[in-house]
Amino acid sequence: MRGSLILRQVLAESSSRIVQPPRIPAPRGDISTPAAFLGAIGRDSAKKLSGPLAGWQEWDDMWKTNGDVLKDAGVAVKDRRYFLWCLEKFRAGGDPSEFAIPAKPKKKVRGNHHPIRQQQAQSLMSNLDSKFRILLLHSNGLHGLQIPPAPGPSSAQERTAQPPEFNSTLSLGELPRISVTENESQGEQVTLPDGVEYVVVLEDDPKVLKETLNARWSSDVQSTFSQIAKTAGVPLGFGCVVGSAGESHSSHILVLHRTHFQIFGVFTPHSIPHGGAIQFLKRIYRPWGAVHYVGMGPTRGWNVADEHSTPNLAPVPWGFEELETAETIILSWLEYHWQNVPPKVTIDVVIPSYRVQIPLLRSILELTPSPTCSVEFIIVLDDPNSPSIPRLLKDFRSRPDVHILINSENRGASAARNRGLWTSTAEWVHFLDGDIIPNSDLLAESERAIRRHPKAAGFVGNVYFPPPANVATAAIKLSGVTSFWDIADRFKEDVPWGVTGNLVVRRRVQDGISFDLRFPKTGGGEDIDFCLRKTRWSIENGGDGFYGAPEMQAIHPWWNNGGRTYERIFKWAKGDGALMAMFPHFAYSAAAPNGGEVLLCCAIITLVGLTVGPFLDPNLSISIFGAKLFFATIIVHVAFTVHGYLLWGSEEQTAYLSRTLGLDSRLLAVAESALIRMTSEMGRAVGVLQRKEWNQLGRRFDWWAGRVGMEQRMAERELETQTFKLWLIFVVVCVPALFFE
Repeated sequence: MRGSLILRQVLAESSSRIVQPPRIPAPRGDISTPAAFLGAIGRDSAKKLSGPLAGWQEWDDMWKTNGDVLKDAGVAVKDRRYFLWCLEKFRAGGDPSEFAIPAKPKKKVRGNHHPIRQQQAQSLMSNLDSKFRILLLHSNGLHGLQIPPAPGPSSAQERTAQPPEFNSTLSLGELPRISVTENESQGEQVTLPDGVEYVVVLEDDPKVLKETLNARWSSDVQSTFSQIAKTAGVPLGFGCVVGSAGESHSSHILVLHRTHFQIFGVFTPHSIPHGGAIQFLKRIYRPWGAVHYVGMGPTRGWNVADEHSTPNLAPVPWGFEELETAETIILSWLEYHWQNVPPKVTIDVVIPSYRVQIPLLRSILELTPSPTCSVEFIIVLDDPNSPSIPRLLKDFRSRPDVHILINSENRGASAARNRGLWTSTAEWVHFLDGDIIPNSDLLAESERAIRRHPKAAGFVGNVYFPPPANVATAAIKLSGVTSFWDIADRFKEDVPWGVTGNLVVRRRVQDGISFDLRFPKTGGGEDIDFCLRKTRWSIENGGDGFYGAPEMQAIHPWWNNGGRTYERIFKWAKGDGALMAMFPHFAYSAAAPNGGEVLLCCAIITLVGLTVGPFLDPNLSISIFGAKLFFATIIVHVAFTVHGYLLWGSEEQTAYLSRTLGLDSRLLAVAESALIRMTSEMGRAVGVLQRKEWNQLGRRFDWWAGRVGMEQRMAERELETQTFKLWLIFVVVCVPALFFE
């Protein structure tokens, strides 16, 4: 498309639009050469970046590098990200002695971080005991401990043979204890007692397990591991089984087979905090569909949390590096011991909801992904006092793929999305508004877009509105408020931004980007800011921007049940006006005041007159003058808009409105659309004044972010000039009649 070609030209010729030119700071102290800088930031950077270092003859050369250069030189992802991060810290005035992060100590594991040697290969179920033995491990008691793998046959034929089915019964007896030893060379180690094939990890008091465990429960575990092997195409014993125990089924249990320790050599990595062990273990097996649930309790779901029990106001308690490392180990292990089993695409659907409209939420939660995609839903409830919450919990708390997070107070749309984003550990996050109706194939289209463009920053779907049913909804449509909700129909690639009602973004990147809480709680500009920063980071680090996914569709009902929503539109504009100061390269000067700005000036004159009237103007002539100017402005803009519709209204627009509205209703809708636009423009001006951004008065923001060139800006300036001239003529001609008695 033309827009994408323009963007490519902008990126190539004017880096100030999206990628700012590198600023080269002066050397400081002993740090005056590239080698000295690499030595100062540590992590053996001089060796890891030896290729690029050889080409950096001068100090300036190092500062002109970027992610693509480092990638082409073979620098690992984490090393080039750390180096680029250090450059930015130094550029901002930081001292390497303060911001440099020491490398993590080498993990003492037993060889499974690389393709496993043949002499270490083991069959998965070689030492099945005649009884189903259980080893109880409390999640806060065993952490990062090394467990030697059990010996077993190593021939290729035995490795690839399907292990036997479970055929054993539970024998509680005396729960075997953990044997723990310590020495300086190998650290803390755990030896599983002979015959123990399963490890049970409990969240709560171990006595819960003794009180409720029975043969039925163990049978469920055995059959579930068999089901995992059949449905996921993995060896028997691979994955984990999650269950519940206790009279109220409120205690969480996770069961691992000895295979887990054969793969990793440890329970969890040392960097995983105690409280995050169960969540981490579920996440590493999720891409293979190897997490199954049994014994779900009716009184409490697995994934319901308020801010007191599980705050989730910060990122997950581990880095994505641990997840990616674990998945790499699993891939290597499967390929060597079993066969190549590709992981699924993982998507978390994040749904912020304030009104908790259960029928609409149900339409989202009933979406089904393809067999090659793993999807979980994260609902963030932003009104803890909503009367619909008990019903929602009753209907969905027992679903293991539905996570319900309840904020302690109304924090706003951006904060709710951030909580869902930070809770997610999937590769991708699909933001959906809680009041949309998605197409049944939405998740399939989302996965299809991801597989087409795996390096994208994200994907923008379409959100359509129903045909206007009355004057109010037709006016909203004509005002242009919904223009960007179906932007994917106009851009196939290099989409500037998309509304968060239907937006997919890459999750597993260390970009530190979340929704800015400076924007209003009700929204307005935060989605534009979020997408522009995501695009910038992705392109600077060798990725792509946002792609359009027009087949990813949803319907958004009209706000306020089709009623008027002037307050909502005013608040949106108050927020999105901040973009002019945040992205000055997308802002430009206006040719003349717009209708909203003139209305604001008239309102200020009226208020000033009312304030000083009792002292200086007993007849309130100043206030009356301001009020008459106010209404004159409305008359001019409404007349200009109706005149333009009658002369230049498109046939497509007329046909669209004619489906549900007669001529008189259409004209009223056109007139009201002018009021909506002025409301938006006034809100934007009020926001600028409230933020004291005086230098942004009389400026406009390019909502297309440069994708359509200068045409849009010129058209906007011409429209402002015409309406302001008409307003001046109207005021001058009608002054005797309007403003003098």
